[in-house]
Amino acid sequence: MSCIRLFFPCVAAALLLVACSVPPPLQKDDVPPLFASLFPEKKVKKVIAFGKVKVSIDGEMHSGSIEVRWNDSGEFSADFYAPLGIIIGSIKAAAGRGTVAFEAKEYAFTMAQTMDTLPFAWGRDLTFGDLLEILLAQMPAPYTSCLRSRPDSLSNERRTISALWKTDSCEIQAEIGRRSCTPESVKLVFKKHAPFWCLKIGSFEEFRAHKIELRENDRNYFSITYTKVKCD
Repeated sequence: MSCIRLFFPCVAAALLLVACSVPPPLQKDDVPPLFASLFPEKKVKKVIAFGKVKVSIDGEMHSGSIEVRWNDSGEFSADFYAPLGIIIGSIKAAAGRGTVAFEAKEYAFTMAQTMDTLPFAWGRDLTFGDLLEILLAQMPAPYTSCLRSRPDSLSNERRTISALWKTDSCEIQAEIGRRSCTPESVKLVFKKHAPFWCLKIGSFEEFRAHKIELRENDRNYFSITYTKVKCD
């Protein structure tokens, strides 16, 4: 009887130990497949997204909502609304070019053109097409390809695994859940010229990010939290 009494606690302890054991550390070669599945090359025909927006301009905070629509003919629209439903800004695109409108000004760009004329540091480094991909809850294509290569370094923390890629102009850091082995967030820090700025995307669902932030500093940034993203 005493053996039986000892047997069951030992089995329970062994099962608990297996359940709580930490998976073996990822290796550099394990990382690219994770992002190949996260950012598939398969194209969709239509995207409709809704969410909440926070914008800080020189420390002055604004909040509102966003509605994004895109189809595979290249037509794109993103409308930013104030809490009372008034449109306070918009981004439109069609036939390979488009506009950014806010604060009673409108800026025109081709898809491959960097947005140097915008009063934001990130405009120098992102093309208009890059911006549309970010608003469509995706990583811009040039940086997606980087994530599909072996990282320069890999750090195994207690809860997450941090993968780091370095290029001439930026650093890309990805956080991967250690137990789930799924990407949790990706952060791009652009260091080509000061002031540095960063893009962070995370909360991935069905290959798309539901949280996006473009940050120049603590006083100038905007963030989007999508509450609904529908892809056909």
